[in-house]
Amino acid sequence: MPKDTIFTVDKDYKILSYNKSFSLALEAFAGNIDLKGFPFLDLFPTEDEKQKQIALYERAFKGENFEITNEYDDNNGGKIYITTNLAPLHDKNNKIFAVASFGKDITKLIAVQKQSEKLLDESELKSKELLAQEEELRQNMEELAATQEEMQRILQDVQKKEKYLKELINVPKDSIFTVNKNYCIIDWNKSFSEGLEAAGITDLKGFDLMNLFQDEKTKQNQIEVYQRAFKGENFEIITEYPQDNKITYYASNYAPLRDDTGEIFAVACFSKDVTELMAAKKNNKK
Repeated sequence: MPKDTIFTVDKDYKILSYNKSFSLALEAFAGNIDLKGFPFLDLFPTEDEKQKQIALYERAFKGENFEITNEYDDNNGGKIYITTNLAPLHDKNNKIFAVASFGKDITKLIAVQKQSEKLLDESELKSKELLAQEEELRQNMEELAATQEEMQRILQDVQKKEKYLKELINVPKDSIFTVNKNYCIIDWNKSFSEGLEAAGITDLKGFDLMNLFQDEKTKQNQIEVYQRAFKGENFEIITEYPQDNKITYYASNYAPLRDDTGEIFAVACFSKDVTELMAAKKNNKK
């Protein structure tokens, strides 16, 4: 289960919906409370803290989609880093009725980056710390996969609310799309469409994904990847792409989607840029 917290609040700052990670965090902070309709601002003890939260959410209620990173003191004298994405949600009349909050603990990633710099000056500890950093990277990748699984669950839970679903999957900067057994695109989010628009492809509905691969060998490799998912396997692949004299890395998770009878009818792909993680790993190996 991912540690990412996901919840929505209405214009009265009352909680509309939330995931398990958010409810567990609130239980640890405020005990066992009924979150449905709970006044979100009551979580902040001082008026100054309440006003800071109101200022942030007002930006989202005015239509702004933005991300902030905050540093907090933990109970052990250390620091915790949380990245929060706030995004407005629109109703069928395109009016903003709520704000979605996606919170991710990036403390481990920050620690990896800082530790990588420190290792350059501490060569005598390099061997032991390299092993620790590789374990940190492995845990980060596992948490990424868990986050993608949580997103898939959320998408399935709200699939009958198409407008709400569109708003939700467009929040992450990750590319998300689904294909049927003929490898034709069924649905997609904004990040994915923007990537194809850059290549001159604008009509995505029913587009044959295999047309993106001109080389027959590459096309067959892609077919083999999707066939694994159509056979029921949920897996992740990291791929490198040369781009503008540098290499970028993407972690792609392929997951089968099943209908009410349990039959696989499509495959969902979640693709995330992990270039920074891979760069940190390579620096540690030098």
